[in-house]
Amino acid sequence: MRLEFPWRTGVACVGRGSAASGGGGTWGAEAPLRPTVRLGHATLAAAVLAAGALLPARLAAAQDGPTAALAGRWEGVAAVPGAPQAVILDLEPVRADAGRTAGADGATWQGSVILPGRGVKGAPLAVVQVQSGRVRASLAAAIPTFGAAGPPPALVLEAQADGRLAGEMQLGGLSAPLQLMRTGAAQVHPPPPRTALSAAYGGTWTGGYELGGTPRQVTLVLHPGPAPRAELTIVGRRTTAVPIDRIAQGPRHLTLESSAMSISIDGRLHPDRIDGHFTQGPFEAPLVLVRSAVSAAPAAAASGGRR
Repeated sequence: MRLEFPWRTGVACVGRGSAASGGGGTWGAEAPLRPTVRLGHATLAAAVLAAGALLPARLAAAQDGPTAALAGRWEGVAAVPGAPQAVILDLEPVRADAGRTAGADGATWQGSVILPGRGVKGAPLAVVQVQSGRVRASLAAAIPTFGAAGPPPALVLEAQADGRLAGEMQLGGLSAPLQLMRTGAAQVHPPPPRTALSAAYGGTWTGGYELGGTPRQVTLVLHPGPAPRAELTIVGRRTTAVPIDRIAQGPRHLTLESSAMSISIDGRLHPDRIDGHFTQGPFEAPLVLVRSAVSAAPAAAASGGRR
């Protein structure tokens, strides 16, 4: 590249009172010109290619702007009558190959929420739906419904022209206005990991615990595999089917969690029993689950006959 700065004088200029404008002015007023930049052919070609390479990225950023701008930490207060609730929401996109289903914008999202005053710090968002600047986030893991009918608590928000997120917090069929402002980068608390479940522990397990002087009968059905499932039924004054959304098995340990009902079972694994604890909110009780006779034979075969 060669730069030339021809600061020439005596160049004809048309002024407000020049002859060309009919004002009796004179030609030849001295005025410098702007620097002239001359590019060689190779340099010019490289500049054109670079501009062409940047164009798709800029177009994509313009198209995805309303959605991409949602990433970050957002803070505000839900105007719950008589009990304003502070909300700290963290949102960030994740790769489509991270085991999640891509949304309509071609990206997947994860997030967590902090609810000061409720003892909720970094609860993962069970479901995050992001599309065209709108966000719907399930608070099932943060605010358990304990089996109550109706949709789980949620945040429903939309990006505003002034940079805010505005919408509402939905809880128990009611809603409270909510406005959030971005305060920094996202600090998402990732959900606890899940694991596969060994075939040796598949089948039906039964046991019981006592709550408030009333005995509860527990039936747990485990479906092993790389993506295990569990069916938990508790019978007391009524029968409750507990949705299990996390199963994690260690070398001799098993954890089951239901975020919707704030229930967890942690136990030590044995061939024919699980010695553990049942927790629901602040309540905790010992729980021993025994493998049913129907499940014992398949489990023995899966473990190679070791008892």
